[in-house]
Amino acid sequence: MFDDECAVHRFVYTDTETGVAPEELGHTRLIFVELPKFDVDWSQVNTDLDKWIAFFKEGETLTSANLPAALQGDPALVKAVTTLERMGADPALRVIWEKQEAKRLADIKEIEFAARKARSEGIAEGKAEGIAEGAVREARNMLLLFGKGRLGQPSEGVVRRLEAIDTVAALETLVPKILAVESWDELLA
Repeated sequence: MFDDECAVHRFVYTDTETGVAPEELGHTRLIFVELPKFDVDWSQVNTDLDKWIAFFKEGETLTSANLPAALQGDPALVKAVTTLERMGADPALRVIWEKQEAKRLADIKEIEFAARKARSEGIAEGKAEGIAEGAVREARNMLLLFGKGRLGQPSEGVVRRLEAIDTVAALETLVPKILAVESWDELLA
């Protein structure tokens, strides 16, 4: 792809007008790997990128029995090699493995779907509770506002008793009474 000897080319996004690389894209990279240019010398394979490039280039020749020392310490690569071994082994075993893998992926998707559904239901329930709490708060505030004009400033005890009322219906029963009583205590009796 590129006319040089380099096997790996890394690019970052920059604005073509300003040449600035936005901080929001700071971790976004394009990495081009030309496998034919990557000469595998297992003693020089140190970085994670080098390990994976070597795996992609030499993967079909690797087995867990002949795994180079450079790859042995990486659990993900060891798993990738053993997975390739199972897939390339007995065709009947491969079919079983593929079915198990399909089931595992389906189970993961099912769990993810259930989690998303539970989350959205929880959000909807939370919104409904929030709306109900907002309605109670609004009804309580209106009762306090009207009551202050009619009965004067309520005591802290009266405010606490009003805050203990947690339904709009219960607060609405106090509205007609407020016109007939002479005190907050009489209203809440």
